[in-house]
Amino acid sequence: MEQKADIEKLLAQHHHASYGWAMACCQRNVEEAKETLQITYLKILEGKAVPPPPTQFKAWIFRVIRNTAIDLQRKRSVRTKLRIQFSRNQKDLGPTTLDVEQGQQAELAAAMKKLSKRQTELLHLVFYQGQTLAEAADILGLSLGTARTHYARAKEKLRLLLQSSGSSK
Repeated sequence: MEQKADIEKLLAQHHHASYGWAMACCQRNVEEAKETLQITYLKILEGKAVPPPPTQFKAWIFRVIRNTAIDLQRKRSVRTKLRIQFSRNQKDLGPTTLDVEQGQQAELAAAMKKLSKRQTELLHLVFYQGQTLAEAADILGLSLGTARTHYARAKEKLRLLLQSSGSSK
């Protein structure tokens, strides 16, 4: 029972970061992220996913979250996919008046949508989750060299996209 308490403590300790990663894995869909995280926690608490030592827990739980999200996405019906696409299209319309900070956030979000999924995941892990490139590569199941290449390309593409959107104003 003490082991379960230790696992629960680690889950609580990493919940905020885990939720942020679940959001990234679910293309910022709140309901999908919550479902992914709930299933991940159940897998862990029911012993279907066995945690490593505490020093490796964060990277391990990120891998479990990513794999759970991928599994759930594979199981989604065509109707769910169409509903998600519709909601994305609605979000793209956005409000008509934005203050400067919201405008910058909207520009960044729009630019991020133009990156590949792998590039978006890498940037999220490094910038929002504070992972090193090596840790992010491990979480995504990539070699460090491949991760470096995608990371460099993602930053360059994002820089160019943000420059072009800034110059069009």
